[in-house]
Amino acid sequence: MPDLSFGLYSGYLPVAGSSKQLHYVAALSQNNWKTDPVIIWFNGGPGCSSMLGWLQEHGPYSLADGTTTFAKNQYSWNKEATVVYIESPAGVGYSICTDAKEDCTHYNDFNTADDAMQAFEQLMTDKFPELQPNDLYISGESYAGIYVPRLVERIDWYIGNCTANKSCPFIPNLKGFMVGNGVTDYRYDNQKAFIDMAFWYGMIATELWDDLTANQCWLDTPPAQCNDWLDWLEGNVTNINVYDVFGKCWPSQAPAAGSSEPEMYKGFAKFLQTPSDNQKKSFKNFFTANEYTSFINRRKSQEEEGKVGLVPPCTYSAPLIEYMNNASVRTALHIPASAPVWELCNGPINGNYTKYANGSIEVYVALRGKYKMLKYSGDTDMAVPTYGTKGWIDNLNWPITKEWKQFFVDGQVGGYSEYHDDGKFIFTTIHGAGHMAPQWRPAPTYYAVFNFIKNKPI
Repeated sequence: MPDLSFGLYSGYLPVAGSSKQLHYVAALSQNNWKTDPVIIWFNGGPGCSSMLGWLQEHGPYSLADGTTTFAKNQYSWNKEATVVYIESPAGVGYSICTDAKEDCTHYNDFNTADDAMQAFEQLMTDKFPELQPNDLYISGESYAGIYVPRLVERIDWYIGNCTANKSCPFIPNLKGFMVGNGVTDYRYDNQKAFIDMAFWYGMIATELWDDLTANQCWLDTPPAQCNDWLDWLEGNVTNINVYDVFGKCWPSQAPAAGSSEPEMYKGFAKFLQTPSDNQKKSFKNFFTANEYTSFINRRKSQEEEGKVGLVPPCTYSAPLIEYMNNASVRTALHIPASAPVWELCNGPINGNYTKYANGSIEVYVALRGKYKMLKYSGDTDMAVPTYGTKGWIDNLNWPITKEWKQFFVDGQVGGYSEYHDDGKFIFTTIHGAGHMAPQWRPAPTYYAVFNFIKNKPI
């Protein structure tokens, strides 16, 4: 990455009492790092690397789909903020977990957040104490719709304890959080939203949608005919890019040495799991990713086949994987030999991850009015559809203080925004963007994020 006019750092954040070390990359603001806000970024999965955000979405250089070289990113978020990308949990990307006794392929929403909180404290006290006074925002996308609110929850607890006990090394200047196309409430971010989107975007016939809807094939143990209907649905969406329904479905690409790509990710086959007894699940507080895979089936056992690397369907990934495993890149990033081969996503972590059944919606309720919240949603995403996101937001029933309206960027519609609670909670779509909105529609995403930070209208 030539011609860097700002600080760029790579290192590790240890988790006390363990062998875990979370890898980070910090890009200091190109404007004024001493006063500009700090954004902590997470990608999701669970089990996917936050280097995706750095290298394909909003880092200073980015790799566009279909290209093999990095180009300067005019919409890099570090133009006006210091952005820190953390690979979480340990075992993801370059993050390290070397003690076999710690079982570094089994995580849940809470111990992942606990580790991230320790990493955050290390970041702000040991690595960059000079950033402590700056406004702080936590952000991410996809399964970071869980990671981000849960970390914010812990930072809020930390602030409360520090204020009461006056014994902490610093008090984070937390202003809010931002989530893009993030899982939040499984009652809405589920197969129902996927099925409705498939219908409204013209991928399935009215008759099939009627059958699926009338029989609630996404919920409790359905009648046997649901299996056939789901097979028909699968047949109609195979080879559609689930992350951007109007985008290209990139062919299977060779992953890094030492891993192989599961057959299920060659295109978009078998995305729906066989319907299971969700009535039983409703009485459980937790479920594993193998029990509840939403609408993208990740049930195939990575451990049985000895496969570690996981490449999501239709994504453009081979040049990025090759770059991140280049010896000179690893050296430049100070990656030790003990760090794993870098993978887009970690299959065992994804498959073994235990999810909290309530998602993160309760955090929004608990922190309502305390911090600013931005939920942005690329409207061509089928993995976490806007339709489902709108459902849980409407269900909150928070007063609308600024009605749904268009916003414009460079003379074109950038999306639609709606304000709740006098702007403490803002929902905005990114028109024409998929799951990775900063990657595919960088201008309106940048506009929405930084107007939110600056308290300007969206």
